[in-house]
Amino acid sequence: MSRSTNKAIIRILADGNFHSGQAIAAQLQLSRTAVWKKIQSLKAELGLTIHAVTGKGYWLPGGLDLVNKQDLVASISDKDVYVAVFSSIDSTNQHMLECADIDDQRWGVCVAEMQTQGRGRRGRQWLSSYGRNIQMSIGVYLNMPMVDVSGLSLAAGVVLAQFLEDTGVDQGALKWPNDIHINGKKVAGLLLEVKGEAEGPVKAVLGVGLNLDMSETEGSNITQPFTDIKSHLNGVLPSRTTMVSDLTERLYLAIQEYQQKGLAGFLELWKRYDLYLGQEVIITSAANQFQGIYRGLDEQGRLLLETRQSIKIFSAGEVSLRKQDQDG
Repeated sequence: MSRSTNKAIIRILADGNFHSGQAIAAQLQLSRTAVWKKIQSLKAELGLTIHAVTGKGYWLPGGLDLVNKQDLVASISDKDVYVAVFSSIDSTNQHMLECADIDDQRWGVCVAEMQTQGRGRRGRQWLSSYGRNIQMSIGVYLNMPMVDVSGLSLAAGVVLAQFLEDTGVDQGALKWPNDIHINGKKVAGLLLEVKGEAEGPVKAVLGVGLNLDMSETEGSNITQPFTDIKSHLNGVLPSRTTMVSDLTERLYLAIQEYQQKGLAGFLELWKRYDLYLGQEVIITSAANQFQGIYRGLDEQGRLLLETRQSIKIFSAGEVSLRKQDQDG
């Protein structure tokens, strides 16, 4: 059965109401048995909780606020943009890295209701439930050397922190190099991947994972403290389409500013949201561990650690950072 049938069944159940197997079958021109089989596969493959209640029909508790591609396209001010919205995909970043629709004249955004191989920093997997969070990537060509692109993820972190604040979420903070925390718990992460010539131009893909609605059960496989936006907005979220649209516009504008001015225009704002500024931290690399006072970032976005001997400088790809009294 086609993927379009999968999407159609999910869209029907997304309103959170009961729908009889007979009604779904009639609407999609399928047999009731085919509908039942398809719903079983959706439960198994996507992890959706769909109940079958005798006399009432199929029910997806709480419904789903699916991203509406048509509304997303209409909301983006730049009309020469590639937009893709997937029900399920291996990785939005990978799609954008391979996408032939992105070139030096056209940028793009890819959104997925679910990723099966979502990537985080240093090869970690990004875990997220179907249709309840934000997984998206923006792809753009930049006319700059590859070495100068690395600070873009820091600039994007500032944008994400401002977005949370404007959405009504207090206590959002940036953990170098690319995590956003609320009260010490991770709520979002960024992943920048680049390919192209060393001297440019390069194709930069900026991936964003943002927890909107994560239950403790759904997060049981996550090995670090996490939180979600819904918990900090009294259980009421803006529409996911609206949030994706807003983030897309903000990030694209930030990318343009970064290409013109570099990281300099974002560093002061980074300092405002910096999670560990002035605190004792531990820096861990493959071979060593360093303790000291976290003194923020230099003009290239590298971490500054004040030890008893000197100021040490670390690049994002080399190390991990944690507060001294934390376990990880």
